[in-house]
Amino acid sequence: MGSRYNVLSPKAHEIWQGNNYFFCYGRVMLGPRPCALPASLTLILGPFGTYVYFVLPQMSSNVIHLAIASSLCIIAVVSFLIASATDPGVVPRRSPLNVPSDTLDVDGVALRYCNTCQHFRPPRCKHCKFCNNCVMNFDHHCPFLGTCVGQRNYRSFVVFIGTTCVLSGYLMVLDIVLLCTFATKYSTGHNTWDDILHSLSMDIPATILAFFLIIVFFSVAHLFCYHLYLICVGQTTNEQIRKVFKGHANPNNLGCLGNFARTFCHPIPRSRLQPRELSTPIRDDLTRSVQSDIQITKESNDDLGDA
Repeated sequence: MGSRYNVLSPKAHEIWQGNNYFFCYGRVMLGPRPCALPASLTLILGPFGTYVYFVLPQMSSNVIHLAIASSLCIIAVVSFLIASATDPGVVPRRSPLNVPSDTLDVDGVALRYCNTCQHFRPPRCKHCKFCNNCVMNFDHHCPFLGTCVGQRNYRSFVVFIGTTCVLSGYLMVLDIVLLCTFATKYSTGHNTWDDILHSLSMDIPATILAFFLIIVFFSVAHLFCYHLYLICVGQTTNEQIRKVFKGHANPNNLGCLGNFARTFCHPIPRSRLQPRELSTPIRDDLTRSVQSDIQITKESNDDLGDA
């Protein structure tokens, strides 16, 4: 009696209005397509397993190659799981309010009202139509992670694609070296193309793996370089595609070194979600809701200034 919570009230993650899935009693937050995780892990572990089983036994110094490839694979998988199972920076929803205006000026910054999440969106915050949430520093919705990439999982996402790029490139080079060894060893000296085709046919799994890794390497390398560029200029994918700062200065740009320090060295902000807490039936009033939005905006600006 007298408690603001009902003892029988459901947990917040049990009545979540977004399209996310929660596991382990709200400790793990996945996107609307959790089936993307095993598919993406297969694309990582499949080529690695093929390399270990078919290619590695035929190479010299296989222990060193196994240690390097295994380390890269572990880092890629761990960073992938962290990025996909972490709250990307979701701004909690509020009770429906009758706001007098769709915009709110905070320290010269115009905030737009989200009619779905019922709050004024802080700077760089965007509503994802796939996850049905507003995400701080929204970058993009990643189909491989099955969730959004934003303020709290962008670092692990960049580590994931960077490590995957190095891993695929490393395995690709070793695989091609093995095929070239076959071509040299069994060369007839008459027709170069016949020698190449003969070497490719001698180890079908290694040949298939080589073509697959070439595609993966150049695709992921392009994506990794693109995000390194975005970090250098202090923009998100969403901002760069929409040309948000075309014609005027970007206030989020701290310089190349400052941007890299903010991305990889600055503490990750604490999650604003409490999915394991009991849901509360208390409705927000307009003043309290607006004050909360202003506080989130100021915290976002303070994080930018401290980076």
